[in-house]
Amino acid sequence: MGEKMNIRIRIVGNLNDAQNEIAKIGSDPVGVKIMSPKAVHRTIKIEKIDSWAANIMKQ
Repeated sequence: MGEKMNIRIRIVGNLNDAQNEIAKIGSDPVGVKIMSPKAVHRTIKIEKIDSWAANIMKQ
């Protein structure tokens, strides 16, 4: 077998942090620009929601 994966949690709170993290792995500058906005997000927990409404929210 090959090397084991190394999984770490990174807190990416803003666009600058996202750009830095993506650039660290050697991404092309154009890729950094495209992907960095997708790396900044917030999780929302909604309780007591039916599956129909949850699927709409997910989209």
